Parts: sequence; C-alpha cells; structure tokens
Amino acid sequence: MKLPLYFLMETRGFHGALTSRIAKTAGVVNGTLFQYFPTKEKLILPALIWIKEELREYFEKHLVESLDAKQSIKFQIVILLARALEHRTKFDFLQ
Repeated sequence: MKLPLYFLMETRGFHGALTSRIAKTAGVVNGTLFQYFPTKEKLILPALIWIKEELREYFEKHLVESLDAKQSIKFQIVILLARALEHRTKFDFLQ
C-alpha cells in the first residue's frame, strides 16, 4: 500500500485524517476502503511496515562492514538523521 497516508496522518493527525479523505486520495469510495481495512488502525499498519522496510533497505544499501561497533553506531545515526531530513513527513508519521 503506497498511499500518501503518511502525509494525511502527519498533517492532520490520526483522528483528523478522515477515512473519506483517505479513500478519496486513494481513488476509491469509502465502502471499498473499509472492505479491505475495517479500522483506521488496520489501515496504518501496512503504511508503517512499508516505511520501516524502506528504511531497512536503505540501511542495508549503505552498510559498511569494516567499521567497528562504535563507528558503526555513529554511522547509522548519521544515516538515520540524514534520511529523516530527506523524508521528514514519513518520519513524523512513524512518530
């Protein structure tokens, strides 16, 4: 599910992101949305998993195996912060 759901949630909050607006953004009617996602909680879970998977893939792509543990942690923090700045809306959604 690659809807801009994270954007709606981040800008309007969980309770402010109305399912009717989510359905409209997805290009479906409200009833279709609820056929696949009976609650808003079940709707956001795939979006959270998608964002976390994207982040995991990014970390794997930039992994440097020659670093010791301390250097590796510092490097991962820098990567995470850079990624958060590039994709602030997604990270705000994760919060």
